[in-house]
Amino acid sequence: MKRIVLMIALMLIAGAISSQTLRKGNLVGFHVGKVELAEGVTMKQYQDFCLNKLLPAYNKEMGGDIVVYVGGGDRGVYENFQSRIMVIKSVKVRNKYFPEAGQQSELMKKKMAKIQPLIDELEKLGTFKEDHYTDWVVN
Repeated sequence: MKRIVLMIALMLIAGAISSQTLRKGNLVGFHVGKVELAEGVTMKQYQDFCLNKLLPAYNKEMGGDIVVYVGGGDRGVYENFQSRIMVIKSVKVRNKYFPEAGQQSELMKKKMAKIQPLIDELEKLGTFKEDHYTDWVVN
């Protein structure tokens, strides 16, 4: 099953990255989780907010070091799940922002503080409960 999720995520990346090319040494992180929607909110509303407000602000703040894409489970085991796909320039860059698994550097905390109002707004629509993630290094 994890192979299927990986294949879907790789296909999403292939379609989403048109002007950006994966290069040797890039890191691709797949963060998969269940979206728990607030009452009266649709998945489309949640996804639209992610795609049109949060991700552009996040990607702009990261200045190209990290680019995030979002994929949504359409059917099967991961229906109503979301995959947050992070393309990072290198392991060194990842470690600059996330020195340990589950930890943010002071630099990352400052960047996230700038977009916190958008994160707060998204959490009114629903919450992302991460199930699992893996960072993959492109060889």
